[in-house]
Amino acid sequence: MAWDASAIFARNKNDPCLFAGCLAMTAADLARFSQVGYLDDDSLVSTGTPGYLFFGPYQSLKEGMYVLTLEGDFSQASDVILDVVSDKGTKVHFKSQLCDSGCRDGRLVFGFPLAADTQDLEIRMQVSADSVITVHRYRITDAKHDH
Repeated sequence: MAWDASAIFARNKNDPCLFAGCLAMTAADLARFSQVGYLDDDSLVSTGTPGYLFFGPYQSLKEGMYVLTLEGDFSQASDVILDVVSDKGTKVHFKSQLCDSGCRDGRLVFGFPLAADTQDLEIRMQVSADSVITVHRYRITDAKHDH
């Protein structure tokens, strides 16, 4: 699957990516990288089948500290694993269970380091059959420019 570089650019003049630079993925972008989700309006929704709700986008990113901001409904996030990987999934930069018993906040923020430049960064969300997840978007920003 080819990567659409347009996801790394600002979508409008109020988008923080315009000044700081970032990687932004909407639900429509994420749906192209989903094993077990479907697009419903502006949301990627889990289907009740275990697997990757999203993965990819196989983006190059420089060494540094980054912030991943995830927006959606995670109130029924049973056994959901979020990780940041590269080298075809063999190098794990960050891995966490999303929420132990569901997240009350619809905006989740995680920091992660990249110890070296990477050519194929992936953000993956693995869901269980019991997970009821809706993802609107995520954004990765350089921690130095995140505010």
